[in-house]
Amino acid sequence: MDFLAWSKTYWDEAARVRQKIEAVRREPLPRSKDEQLLQQRRLALLQGMYQDCRYVARILERKAGKEKPWQKTI
Repeated sequence: MDFLAWSKTYWDEAARVRQKIEAVRREPLPRSKDEQLLQQRRLALLQGMYQDCRYVARILERKAGKEKPWQKTI
């Protein structure tokens, strides 16, 4: 497996999620309390996704560094 390519995919996805987080933050604050809570929930979910993508990308990078050329798995 090409762990570096796989890692790059996760880094790219993290960048897309980060852009979405910034877009949600730029939105005006909703008037109702319920809508504000929904916006906060959306931000929390996106931030969790962002952190997960970064975490997995780093693990895959480490895995790529430890893999020996003769030990490549299919």
